[in-house]
Amino acid sequence: MKLLNLIKEKYNRRQRLTFLVIGICNICNVACSSLVGPFYPPLAESKDVPATYYGLIFGAFNLSGMILSCIFGKKMNILGAKFMFDSSMILLSITNILFGFLNHVEDSNVFIGLSFSIRIIASIGTAGITTARNAIIAREFLETAGTTFAILEIFIGFGLMAGPIIGGLLLEQGGFTLPFAVFGGAQLIAAMTSVLFLPIQHIHYTEHRSSSGMLKLLCNHKISLFLLSVFSASFSLGFFDVALEPHLSILGATPVIIGTIFMMRGGAFTFSAPAMGYLCDYIIIPDIVVLVASLTCCIGFLFLGPAPFLLLDTSYATCIIAMILLGIGQGGEFVGSYTGAIRAALVAGFPDNLITYGLVSGLWSTAFYLGAFLGPTITGIMIDNLGFGWSSVVVLALHLLVAGNIMSYFCYNYTSDKTTDGISENIIETLQLLTTSGTYGSLEESYNSKKDTSKM
Repeated sequence: MKLLNLIKEKYNRRQRLTFLVIGICNICNVACSSLVGPFYPPLAESKDVPATYYGLIFGAFNLSGMILSCIFGKKMNILGAKFMFDSSMILLSITNILFGFLNHVEDSNVFIGLSFSIRIIASIGTAGITTARNAIIAREFLETAGTTFAILEIFIGFGLMAGPIIGGLLLEQGGFTLPFAVFGGAQLIAAMTSVLFLPIQHIHYTEHRSSSGMLKLLCNHKISLFLLSVFSASFSLGFFDVALEPHLSILGATPVIIGTIFMMRGGAFTFSAPAMGYLCDYIIIPDIVVLVASLTCCIGFLFLGPAPFLLLDTSYATCIIAMILLGIGQGGEFVGSYTGAIRAALVAGFPDNLITYGLVSGLWSTAFYLGAFLGPTITGIMIDNLGFGWSSVVVLALHLLVAGNIMSYFCYNYTSDKTTDGISENIIETLQLLTTSGTYGSLEESYNSKKDTSKM
């Protein structure tokens, strides 16, 4: 009820319609993409495809997405956000349906070739959807982008829960093709809904300013920390796609049980993401949220293996506990890094407008796709050479690196009056601005007023 009241009070009719259409598309897209992780690896292994190869297939999808996101961002003003979003939805739904027919391919080499081809074409749709969606959110919800991003994570969480569990039931009833046909069909219906009801967007970018601004953002230490957090969280998702299903198969898990365990992470993610968004906006700074979230992920990976030095046996209990912790941790890392990067950009002197939000969203998406590419690619190699236990320790170390860098950043700034964000005030004043401002606009106004006063 509180969520519905918030939407009614904060959003106008156009914003509510945009929010609803994007939310529906988020559910369908994530539900269908969540089928690949638990159900594709056993199919690939039945075709005598080793983990290294299908890890590369997962990685190729995200590498293509990372490259295409940059291209689509530059062509947004030519194609238009709505056209890009609608056409990408249609393309992705068709490729996901086709992916479900791979079980009819017998030859291993043909299977690998078709898997690469379909996933790369699907990445065109995914990149177009992500790029257009971020631009639309930045355009339509400029004053509440952080809160809107967090709320839309609920729809993504519902997709993460529905995909594996319902997909597992469909897989047992109709084989590999049925879940992809059902969810791909749902995507196609969502695409038609978007064509009919998503408002037309008018978004224009200045390429020269975008290029120089993006480089300036990358040189900002705090923003680079948030991007590292996004990278580690998406790397973990790639790890799950390649390694978790074979790991659970050791316990004799059925497709339904595997889907249920995958759903645990989705459920924890769904309920934690809005709370993380609220914390970032009104309670504590995003830095703390990301710090706690990364440490939570470390504990989760400790039990997921479980780490060999713990001398614990693999069990459903340890896997379920780990997946819940990882869902909560990843919710904090994704939401906290997005909100924190935007705030850090404003504190660094960037204007509170569409260009800044577009630049931050572009960097955020690039970091996400980079982690999502390297995650499955490296995981396949690690599983073949290190096994699941030590591989999970390696991913744990990545999240520990995020936590260590944030703590080092705090230690440096609390012991010095000089900050690395390009502001001459003490770090305490910056933290007060971040925690007391209700909106991003008020943050920028507070900073600009302080700057004007110093000039006088």
